[in-house]
Amino acid sequence: MVWGYKLLISLVVVGTVYIRSAYQTYDMRVLGDTACVTQTNTMLAYMERTSIQDYRYVRRLIGIIECGDHSGVFVWEQPPRFTAGPGVRGRSITWYAGSLVHDACHVQQFKKKKPFTGESAEKECLLIQQAALQRLGAPPEEYVSLRIS
Repeated sequence: MVWGYKLLISLVVVGTVYIRSAYQTYDMRVLGDTACVTQTNTMLAYMERTSIQDYRYVRRLIGIIECGDHSGVFVWEQPPRFTAGPGVRGRSITWYAGSLVHDACHVQQFKKKKPFTGESAEKECLLIQQAALQRLGAPPEEYVSLRIS
């Protein structure tokens, strides 16, 4: 299987009632040249160490990270694919991770059948990206520079 998902199930005992919760994670694939794959895997490891919340968020929503000429997300693909251009990859490890969180937000909007483009959708994802950048330990100029109006 080239890609797949895992269904993680936990049982929690509350009195005598069992509550089952589940969430899907993708077996994430990274596509690109050796340097980009190494850079992306380094970013993902940093994200997992620094902000497990954001790492899990991305793993639930993005299945493929592909190095390309431009950045963006293909929310309708199965699994959803994030393309990372040089402007995202070349800025900093925290900016790369924050951009991935931003586009995972658009995937979540799509899955919830909410508008995933337009001013309102972009503002929601910028706010999520800003919070992620702070959790990831980004320098203030990275998250202050986001234009959220």
